[in-house]
Amino acid sequence: MIKLLRRLLGMKDHSKPVTPAVDSSAAAPYKVETPPADTHQPVETPAPKVVEAPVVETKPVTVKAKYKKADLGAMKKTELEELAKKHGIEVKARAKKDELVKALSKV
Repeated sequence: MIKLLRRLLGMKDHSKPVTPAVDSSAAAPYKVETPPADTHQPVETPAPKVVEAPVVETKPVTVKAKYKKADLGAMKKTELEELAKKHGIEVKARAKKDELVKALSKV
């Protein structure tokens, strides 16, 4: 029994040492091939070609005023100042109502 344990554990015995049996005639289930180190070449990819869009000419666009002078004239000065702030137009506090109407009619 002791000999059996020594054999299983791979311990030296007075007899010959135990070496695992390797069958060299058995084929591996897969084959591993390493590529040669000298054959690696960088792959150059061509730059993508730039395609220019065709130029299209269009007619000029006319923009109608959002506010009519008559509508702006009917508003109060404080309403005109708030409307100017809403559209980002800088207006002086001492500006007359007519000046506000003139500035907002261009918007």
